[in-house]
Amino acid sequence: EKERNVFEKLPSEDKLNLRLAQVTWQEQKFSEAYDFLKNIKNLEALNDVEQIERVQLAATLLEKRGEMDSAVRYLSELLKAWSGLPHLLAEPYLSLAQLEIKKGDVPEAIKALQQVDHLQTDSKKVAPETHLKALSLLADLQIQKKQSDDAAETINKMLDQYGADKPLASYRYKLGELYFKKGETQKAAYAWNDLKNEKSDFWYKLAQEQLQSAEWKNEYKKYIKRIPAMSEMGERKKQ
Repeated sequence: EKERNVFEKLPSEDKLNLRLAQVTWQEQKFSEAYDFLKNIKNLEALNDVEQIERVQLAATLLEKRGEMDSAVRYLSELLKAWSGLPHLLAEPYLSLAQLEIKKGDVPEAIKALQQVDHLQTDSKKVAPETHLKALSLLADLQIQKKQSDDAAETINKMLDQYGADKPLASYRYKLGELYFKKGETQKAAYAWNDLKNEKSDFWYKLAQEQLQSAEWKNEYKKYIKRIPAMSEMGERKKQ
């Protein structure tokens, strides 16, 4: 040990327990992983990233044990008390939102996902994958709660920031559908127009069917409105 200390820096016992907890969790030895986490005594020996990792892993293990409320409480306490780098909270907020969704508490899940977006707006340091996942979940929940305007704003933000690099055809379609259901056919057509550039034409074809159906309905309404007028003309001729 003395010889190794000369040439390399050995991890502390707490860091080693965290690594062992992570490895045993990946091996699905959940009880052992939880025991290794409990063996971590000096939290100050862990850096910011490791402290976040510890709490997220603990919450995941509590969820596996069916202790959903404890997992939510564990993450919530971290988010309230954290004094480290703010952008590191994005992952815990996302994890908290996913737990709230499983509990069926959609409003709380929405709040947690909005916090991820705020952290990205403030710091610009949130991992793109984390931010994108948060935005997509947020949009889905807003659609579920019939918050159409909020959902459209979220999807537009997602497409502006990640649409050029990520396959987001389903969300382009959802955006157009939000406009379409509000009767804003022109805005829907504009949103759906970019779908023809996607690799798969499934969503584009679906959008075109919607637009063609709307066009047919408009023509049909015009036709129905003309019928009384035509009947009146016929009666006048008879007279």
